[in-house]
Amino acid sequence: MTPTLTALLCLEHNTGRYRCYYHSLTSRSQDSDALVLRMSGWLRGIPSLSVQPGSMVASGQSVTLLCQSRISMDTFLLFKEGAAHPPLRLRSKFQGGQYRAEFSLSPVTAAHGGTYRCYSSLNTSPYLLSQPSDPLKLPVSGGAPGLRWYVNVPITGSVAFVVIVLLLLLLIRYLCQERRRKSDAAENDTQPAEGVQLDHQAAPSTCPQDVTHSTLRWETIAAPPSRSGEPPAEPTLYATLAIH
Repeated sequence: MTPTLTALLCLEHNTGRYRCYYHSLTSRSQDSDALVLRMSGWLRGIPSLSVQPGSMVASGQSVTLLCQSRISMDTFLLFKEGAAHPPLRLRSKFQGGQYRAEFSLSPVTAAHGGTYRCYSSLNTSPYLLSQPSDPLKLPVSGGAPGLRWYVNVPITGSVAFVVIVLLLLLLIRYLCQERRRKSDAAENDTQPAEGVQLDHQAAPSTCPQDVTHSTLRWETIAAPPSRSGEPPAEPTLYATLAIH
């Protein structure tokens, strides 16, 4: 059986790493898990904590938690609330007028979601810490935007292609129906009425090929006036027949 070790009170001179065990007359137990006692607020200065590239994080992405301080510090520690594992520790680098440490999380999973705080410390007293930074909440959504875009684009393109094909098929069907309707209407117009038969052969001519035509022209010839003063005779009517 492995014993457990719990701290009830921590003072400056009590900070450090502790283990416990028990033993009997014949045996000794295994050591307990290490218990690290740290004291915050001992060092001056409050570091800041931010997330890059942004606070909206999707599963599968890579993010960086940036801890910074204007006061010279050797080490930064990143704590996550409720985490069973020990805090992440990185040595600081001086850049841009500040001491900083970049904690990379890659790839991000749902387990990385939570509230984080950053502390700073010195190598000479690693268990004495500064005041904590403001809490940083890191929400993690379901999937990476890049992956969702990669999946959605082929799906959207396939749906658009299917819609276009269906529209073309409907258009072709409509044109075929219109063409068939016009063809049926034309056939109905050329069919004779019921009970009527059409004879497409020309009727034979009843006139002979050699036909003699005649022209009758009427002429009226008036009689010359009488010398004796008698009324003139009535005019004479002549007919002239011309044969062609």
